[in-house]
Amino acid sequence: MKGKCVFVGLASPLHRPEVVDAILKKYYGLVSDVVDEFLGKVTSVEDIRKVDVGGVACFVCVVLTGGTEYLVLEVARRGVPLALIAHDTQNSLAAVLEAKARLDYEGLYAELFTEKNMEYLRDFVKATKAVYKVRGSRLLLVGEPSPWLIYSSLGIEELKKLLGLSIDVVSVEELVREYHKVTDGDVEKELLKLKDVEILEPSREDVVNSVKLYVALRNLVRKYSADFVSIRCFDLLEHNITACLPLSILSDEGIIAGCEGDVPATLTMALMYHISGKPVFMGNVVWVGEDKVFFAHCTTPTRIMARFRLRSHFESGLGVAVEGYPRAGEEVTFARIDPVKGVLRVGVGRIVNSSPISGNVCRTQIQVRVQGSPFKLIEEPIGNHYVLALGNVVGCLKYVAKLLKLRLETIG
Repeated sequence: MKGKCVFVGLASPLHRPEVVDAILKKYYGLVSDVVDEFLGKVTSVEDIRKVDVGGVACFVCVVLTGGTEYLVLEVARRGVPLALIAHDTQNSLAAVLEAKARLDYEGLYAELFTEKNMEYLRDFVKATKAVYKVRGSRLLLVGEPSPWLIYSSLGIEELKKLLGLSIDVVSVEELVREYHKVTDGDVEKELLKLKDVEILEPSREDVVNSVKLYVALRNLVRKYSADFVSIRCFDLLEHNITACLPLSILSDEGIIAGCEGDVPATLTMALMYHISGKPVFMGNVVWVGEDKVFFAHCTTPTRIMARFRLRSHFESGLGVAVEGYPRAGEEVTFARIDPVKGVLRVGVGRIVNSSPISGNVCRTQIQVRVQGSPFKLIEEPIGNHYVLALGNVVGCLKYVAKLLKLRLETIG
């Protein structure tokens, strides 16, 4: 299993087995729902060195006794994020404090947990798994970033270093060639899924062509073994097709698909998808008020909407866009990574609308009421696109920031 969480107990050889085994059983019971593998009790460096760390996203270590500082250090030196659990007997906390100070000195990442903050361990595990799944991944970039992304395009090299990211850049023309290979029979199954969907401006031909583009884009993702994709979508307008519906379908299928070649936003999408376990929405910041932020774009995964209908692309009036209807009252987290400034900016709030608000912005519109002021978004901009995930995942993103050595900024 890749990206697994491994649980281990660390004990001194001088321990009393019946006492320590009872502690090990207790703490494993507390965290077993997030643990994928149980290694049992370890008392020697040699045993730790035998552990295969391939596929391990994090270790969760309960420090069972004192005299285990060197064992903690050895685990941390395996290069995997580490959660240290201390309890209030057997000199456990004393050992953890000494070991954690050494880990901090060596720049080795570990988090300390006790029964007082154990509920945050789940956030830690989710964060480590998300980073593990995105690190070393492959992005397919169809066309260069859109020409108006004059800041967001600066951080691509930093992102490649930050996450070991590989980027394959192919031309929009290659996608168009792939699109022309797609037959009506290739799209029949997808069209059936849309047969009961309300359609306003687009013609049936528009919808068929949009689904053909989805198939072509999916084929390129498979051809290049990509984990996610972003596309310079406005270049498709000269071919009278739009990427909005294809990106929506891919996102619903679990393939992260970003707009406009915005690489930082697409990476943020990938992390938030793996944390939340649900598709995520990438949107423009349309407006910022005293306690609200208004996001909009012409695409959204349909799985996170109450319902949706197909419209034309907002700016051009061409092709097919997705107009999603969000669920008012639902809690959401919005975030963006800025690799240039080394920042992960996050905010949380509740959706206040259940239908489009304006006819003068992109089709899917989500207005979020936040606690406190959201004006940092416009006072200290780090780019236009933000990513929205259902639920409050700020706790997980705090650990993501630490794992990636980014400065966390909170909105509100």
